[in-house]
Amino acid sequence: MNKIIFHDVRDCNLEHIFQCGQCFRWEPVTADTTLSTHENINNDCVQRYVGIANKYAALVEYDLESKELKVTGSGSEEFWHSYFDLDRDYSKIKNTLILNDDTIEEAIKFGDGIRILNQDLWETILSFIISQNNNIPRIKGCINNLSRHFGEEIPGSREIGSLINADFKPCSLPSPEKIAELDVEDLSPIRLGYRAKYIVNSAKQVLERGMPQTYDDLLELTGVGPKVANCIALFGLSKRESFPIDVWVRRVMNHVYGLPEDDFKVISEFASSNFGTLGGYAQQYLFYYMREMGNKKL
Repeated sequence: MNKIIFHDVRDCNLEHIFQCGQCFRWEPVTADTTLSTHENINNDCVQRYVGIANKYAALVEYDLESKELKVTGSGSEEFWHSYFDLDRDYSKIKNTLILNDDTIEEAIKFGDGIRILNQDLWETILSFIISQNNNIPRIKGCINNLSRHFGEEIPGSREIGSLINADFKPCSLPSPEKIAELDVEDLSPIRLGYRAKYIVNSAKQVLERGMPQTYDDLLELTGVGPKVANCIALFGLSKRESFPIDVWVRRVMNHVYGLPEDDFKVISEFASSNFGTLGGYAQQYLFYYMREMGNKKL
């Protein structure tokens, strides 16, 4: 297994990153969990998550005091550097958002360690089609079952997987080619419901037309509407101006800005006008804030 260390990583908090709704294949591990090739650091300041990104599995640790980010597992330094978006100055982004709109400041402080991950496009397409009208535990279960049944085991990752479960085998998600070969009935063990048809048809469309490159391309995929298209554009196409609107965003935009919850057009136009090219970052801070606060009045 590789062990990669990134020094002086600012504006980072693994809980914020992995719990803000942008990805579904990461789980926290306890402080006393160790790998045979990895030293145990019994330190409350060290955050630990284990998971899968594209075709790589890793234990990721972040020291809140030293600002050191460690990745133990598969994948190159270049891959993880890009995945965690380490070239981007998030302090500048947050300061710009607050300068233009101080109303968002509380939400930014609440999730100040969010970084938008640069995820594999096909993985985001599958993940956010599955996410429709679904809760996070079920989304994670469906994605893990889909990878286990039809994906490929990630070489040398059993020890990483054991941090989640002794019998867990980290697998990559199945390719468009693999899914396009399946019938909807083949996916019945995954319990995707109506989403199974969307996934099979989208895989066939990707093979026919190539991977989508724009928001409009995404809308042509079976079962992909504006909210899912914006999520995929933001997390899979690096369209940082994208502003996905779901129930949590509708609530926070109502609570914070007084916008009508049921008027998607007004919310979208407000986000475009107020946040511009930083819309995706604003959405993540607001989404995480509202969801964590639950139904409490802000």
